[in-house]
Amino acid sequence: MKKFDSTLILSDIDGTVCWNGAAISPRNADAIRYFTENGGHFSFSSGRNHRDIYFVLPTLKELANMPCILCNGSYLYDAQTGEILNPHYLEKEYTIHLLAQVRERFPKAGFRVTTPDGFLVPENDAVMMRQLAEWGIADLATIRKQSEFDGVRWFKAVFLSDESTLSHVADYIRTHYGDHFTLTSSSPTLLELQPLGVSKGYQIPFLRERYPGSRLFAIGDFDNDAEMLRCADVAACPENASDEIKKIASVHVCHCRDGAIADLIERIEKHDAFPCGRL
Repeated sequence: MKKFDSTLILSDIDGTVCWNGAAISPRNADAIRYFTENGGHFSFSSGRNHRDIYFVLPTLKELANMPCILCNGSYLYDAQTGEILNPHYLEKEYTIHLLAQVRERFPKAGFRVTTPDGFLVPENDAVMMRQLAEWGIADLATIRKQSEFDGVRWFKAVFLSDESTLSHVADYIRTHYGDHFTLTSSSPTLLELQPLGVSKGYQIPFLRERYPGSRLFAIGDFDNDAEMLRCADVAACPENASDEIKKIASVHVCHCRDGAIADLIERIEKHDAFPCGRL
């Protein structure tokens, strides 16, 4: 029996394992390898999809030895096999109508849709294309007339704008489409539209069935991590987490840029049972 047998870790990426778009630090990467080599199961839980995740984590296949939760819970991705598991999609008709309404009412907000093939962006959406270019992932975007959007196999939609505009967009969606979608935020300038009831926590029962009897540690820093943390056996957060996430997490580790994942793994190694407070 190895020291991390029956221990699972789910980690957010941006702001938790990688800081400001930088590559994963050697400290974190070495700690993850040590954890998995000693019986642990590790994966990532992210708003990213199975294509753009490789831009920030090119060593994903080496690090994740259980399925990743992607698009904030819309599906699981097995990096070892390339399979998409347990997918859930946005409602076609309501999503197409909602996007048309939002673009008309809030012209300052850009948006993109995530599909199995990458991103779908409406033509003339300079806001979103400029942001994708800054992130270095513009090549993943397909540009089409919005009238040609078919709504088929869409995992999520993402709105990009200033915090005030997105607040109004969120209010509009909750008022007019609240029975059809779940909203979350992965940063102050990104509002994410999910299938109803879907969050990072949505896929955790599926993982528990795969790894029965395991204890689950989850770590994240922002609003879209909240449900994942609530569903875990032990919730952790880095020092840079939002105040709301800090309230949920019982384990507080160092800042993301200093190796938050390595810090968590080191603390797990020193404890044989679930912590009831901070490790």
